Amino acid sequence: MNDKFDDMSRNIDSISISVIKPLEIQIRNYLDKCGLFYKVFSRIKGSKSVCDKLENRAKKNIQNYKMQDLVGIRIVLYFKSDIKLCEKLIKQHFNVLNISRDEELTDKFCPQRINYVCKLPPDVEENFDSVIWTYPIDKSFEIQIRTIFSEGWHEIEHDFRYKCLPDWENNEDLSRTLNGIFATLDNCDWAISSLLTEVAYRHYKSGEWIPMLKNTFRIRILDDVGMDEILKYFGENKEVAKAFFRIEREDFLVWLSDINTKMKIPLQLKNVVLLANLYSINDSYLKEITPKFIKDIVLESES
Repeated sequence: MNDKFDDMSRNIDSISISVIKPLEIQIRNYLDKCGLFYKVFSRIKGSKSVCDKLENRAKKNIQNYKMQDLVGIRIVLYFKSDIKLCEKLIKQHFNVLNISRDEELTDKFCPQRINYVCKLPPDVEENFDSVIWTYPIDKSFEIQIRTIFSEGWHEIEHDFRYKCLPDWENNEDLSRTLNGIFATLDNCDWAISSLLTEVAYRHYKSGEWIPMLKNTFRIRILDDVGMDEILKYFGENKEVAKAFFRIEREDFLVWLSDINTKMKIPLQLKNVVLLANLYSINDSYLKEITPKFIKDIVLESES
C-alpha cells in the first residue's frame, strides 16, 4: 500500500465503535415503536477491507469512487413479512441515497440482497475525525436487512464462498448445494409465520383470546394487564374476536409505526387491541372504552 493508504489505515483503525452507537440506538427506537422482533448489529469496516475495496475499484478504473459502507448496520428480522415495514421505517427516518435489491425469482432460489445506503445523520457524522472525509469515503452508511434464518447462511457464504471464489471453480454442484441450503431456510421463514398463524387459529377456536392476539400480532407486547373487560366482551361477541384474528397484520403494523412516530403509545396488549380497532375493525363498544389520549394521538396523526 502507498503512504496515503498507510495514513488512512491508521486513522480508520483509530475509530471507536462508540461513535456509531447513537445511530444504532436511533434505529432500535424506530423498530421498537411498532414492536418488531429483531436483532441489530453495527460495525465499522476494518482498514484492510477498506483498502482492498478501494484498490479493487482503482484497478477497474472507476473514477471519483467513494466508499459508502465504512459504517454498516445489519437488521435481522424474525419474520420475513416484516421486511416491508422495516424498509418503510428506513425511508421515513433517513435520507436514502441508494437501494440495492435482488429480485426474487419464481424458477429458482437465490439469496435476496436488500441493502440501503443512507446519509449519515449530522449528529453521528460529527463524531468522526474530519480527516476521515478527506479520503475516498462518503459520509454515508449501509443498512442490510436480513431474516433470522438467512443470517447464518449469509455469514457462511460470505466468508467461505464470496471471499474465496477461486476455491469454488469447477465445483458448481457444491455451489448449487449451498444454494439449496438457502432454499430450505427461505422456506423456514414462510413456515414459521404459517405455524404461528395456526397457533393463533387454535386459540381462537378455543376462545383463548390472549394467546390468539399475541400470535396474531407477533410483536413485543409489554404486558397483558387490564384485559378483563375486553376478554369478557370477546367471549360474548365472538365475531368481534374473529375480526382481530383476521386483521391484516403487516398493514396494521405500518399504520402503527406512523401513529407512534411523534408520541409513543406503550405496546401493552390492551392498547394494541384498541389501536387495531381504530385502524380497521371499528367496533363501537371498543371505541367507547378507548382512552382519550389514544384517540387524540390517532386523530392528530391522521389529520
